[in-house]
Amino acid sequence: NYLVSVNIAPYVPIEATYNGIDGTLDEKILFWALPEHEEKARAMWKQAPKMLEVLGRRFGEYPFLRDKYWVVETPYLGMEHQTIVAYGADFEDNKFGFDSLLLHETAHEWWGNKITAADWGDFWIHEGFGTYAEAIFVNDTLGVEKYLEYMRRPRKHLGNRQPIVQGRDVTAGAAYVGDIYGKGALVLHSLRYLAGDETFFRILHRFATDERYAYRLVATADFEALVAEELGRPIPWFWKQYLYTAALPRFSIDRVAGDNGREKITLRWDDPSFEMPLPVVVAGETRRLEMSAGKGQLEVATGTLVEVDPGGWVLAEAPGK
Repeated sequence: NYLVSVNIAPYVPIEATYNGIDGTLDEKILFWALPEHEEKARAMWKQAPKMLEVLGRRFGEYPFLRDKYWVVETPYLGMEHQTIVAYGADFEDNKFGFDSLLLHETAHEWWGNKITAADWGDFWIHEGFGTYAEAIFVNDTLGVEKYLEYMRRPRKHLGNRQPIVQGRDVTAGAAYVGDIYGKGALVLHSLRYLAGDETFFRILHRFATDERYAYRLVATADFEALVAEELGRPIPWFWKQYLYTAALPRFSIDRVAGDNGREKITLRWDDPSFEMPLPVVVAGETRRLEMSAGKGQLEVATGTLVEVDPGGWVLAEAPGK
């Protein structure tokens, strides 16, 4: 019932057409603007069909076509009311060229309205997935390098004081902490690296479309089980560290000189049960270093430049921090 909304004003309807992910639709979509903002609203609303298309390709077609897709201007920042999203931002694009508030609240039509958390403790499924949808839009319209730049932004605002999932039957106030947004998105970002693009995006699409989850209440355990199904193995160490522990994982680096002008480099996670692989760039060449039992090793020529995860794929505390 927290999504029930009534909006009353001398609104001006602004129309656009959504053609669907396969180009066969002819759906009228509406933005209801206050008269004094009509010009800005018309310019902003041109983005909406592309947003629906990009999100639809990744998560399945817009889930409420039989009803509508409307957005209404409100005196508060925004909210994901089903089929009539509230928009109260300033009609200004971010540095990546799109209105992030409009996209985030629209993403909740999938992550929040089609897929709904069974418990406040699972609320990261709404906000983490919704935040990550912004990064997917960047990925699919501007490319992977811009996507990586976008994913560096939430790292600056992590609290790491409470776990993302704090248990069952928690209050809304307890569950609603800032990390369910940015840190939740970074968990998915790290999962993308672990699983690889093909498997990862199949996981997201299945989670949003599989009849076990679509238009139903879901829990974090459901997502964990789906990931295990797709990977062919469970990854409890991943969820324990990223969802059920507040602190970020840490790793250390040791370089030991050997014979014949070679060095042995050893990377270790502080927790040996954590087996998240790491991207390592050796003299400009990127490698994926598997971390079995929390440890990985490689050998390089003495003095070779070695960088660990310069792109920021893995959510972790850097050595020395």
